[in-house]
Amino acid sequence: MLRRAVVILLGCALAAVSTAAWATIVKPFTLRGLATEAHEVVRGEVIDEEVVYDAWWDRVYTHTVIRVDQAIGGHARPGEIIVLRQLGGVLDGLETRLVGTTDYTLGDEIVVFTRTDGALHYLVGMSQGSYFVLRDNAGKATVTRDLGHLGFAALPQPAGNRAPNHTSLEVLLQAISNVRTTGGAP
Repeated sequence: MLRRAVVILLGCALAAVSTAAWATIVKPFTLRGLATEAHEVVRGEVIDEEVVYDAWWDRVYTHTVIRVDQAIGGHARPGEIIVLRQLGGVLDGLETRLVGTTDYTLGDEIVVFTRTDGALHYLVGMSQGSYFVLRDNAGKATVTRDLGHLGFAALPQPAGNRAPNHTSLEVLLQAISNVRTTGGAP
């Protein structure tokens, strides 16, 4: 019986390790949660990216440089530059990967929900806090986000309350404005 218990425990431990390799577990955010947790909410363009090594943390980070086109909430102003820091990247053969980060390309138009330490910005809820803006031939803008293999901790809220993965840019901006100016529900 003891051997069977050890085998079961070992099997559970291995299952937990293999799951951790495929998903990062985070708190699920509603749109209201993203908007209220963020120090800054901006729409902008990715204008540069740099992979850096931080000796203090012994980690590789990717710094994405964003030119603010529209300040939706916080202190950033149009034309300002913010640097978004995410764990991960490849530098001089040293590689760090983390499920739940967002990959950007130069020229991407994005809406990001960030917290800041005064110098660098960090996504609220990892990839939950990042939307790509897509425009059709007529110029109509929609937003989408890719949560990849991001896993969500079980919380006492229905999955339907999570922030939307796809919507129009106009609807997203209005909902953020409602939350940040009045504290109302999006």
